[in-house]
Amino acid sequence: MKIVRHTVVPQFIERITPWLLAREAQHNLILGLYTDLRQNPNFHGPTAPVMYTVEEEGTVILVALQTPPYNLALTHSDHPTAIPLLTITLLQAHCTLPGVIGPHLVAEPFAQRWAEQTGSTVEVWMQQRIYQLTAVHPPTLPTGQMRWATSDDQPLLEAWFPAFHQEVIGTTAPNRSPNSVMRWLTGTSRQLALWDDGGPVAMAGTTGPTPNGIRISAVYTPPAHRRHGYASALVAALSQAQLDAGRRFCFLYTDLRNPISNHIYQAIGYTPVVDSTELRFHARPK
Repeated sequence: MKIVRHTVVPQFIERITPWLLAREAQHNLILGLYTDLRQNPNFHGPTAPVMYTVEEEGTVILVALQTPPYNLALTHSDHPTAIPLLTITLLQAHCTLPGVIGPHLVAEPFAQRWAEQTGSTVEVWMQQRIYQLTAVHPPTLPTGQMRWATSDDQPLLEAWFPAFHQEVIGTTAPNRSPNSVMRWLTGTSRQLALWDDGGPVAMAGTTGPTPNGIRISAVYTPPAHRRHGYASALVAALSQAQLDAGRRFCFLYTDLRNPISNHIYQAIGYTPVVDSTELRFHARPK
């Protein structure tokens, strides 16, 4: 078993793509990240991405990717011994990790070992489930219809995104909201859709395109417009639009603490693939 550090994005992509595509839904996050990296290596900032593969007999058995200052993303692996090798390598490279995200059976043991080696504590930030859709089961439609967001919607979206972030991650990130909205409205690898019923009442977007699919994200309905079926209708319409455009799959992440959203997505055709865990690292109090 050996670990390989990669410094050239196209070569890294070429090396890991067959491994990732064997479980495309499970690996949609990293596949989407490297799509962005291929278009712009500095899309998250000036710090170079951290890119490693763990390999055995010429075969990739684990992939690790970090776009600083964000979490380390890990793939599936059937080789537990790959985790300590990756951990010690990242420590020797003086990597700074705010957290880790990946399949539960890989992210959890990595986080435990990282905490032991660094003296940090581990917080379970979010327990998620990855879903995949290949055919839409149309829900009962409310009034209104889907449309694409435009620059005219920017002021409203700059209010919605902090509210969405507050619900999902517990912070409004106010200073980043305008930039987030602009990336959605002008980015080449993402689009934002609205359900309009006499005005916008819900939003959802597509991001992280993979070779055969795309991830549905940023699903949000303001409290005043909930319980009308707007989010179900929008996600269904947006997913169907992606399939009609030639995508084979749509993916999405759900928060396992929210049984309502998990039920809604399954009702429109999303099926569970694997559970994913996001963990955060914190320095121990002195």
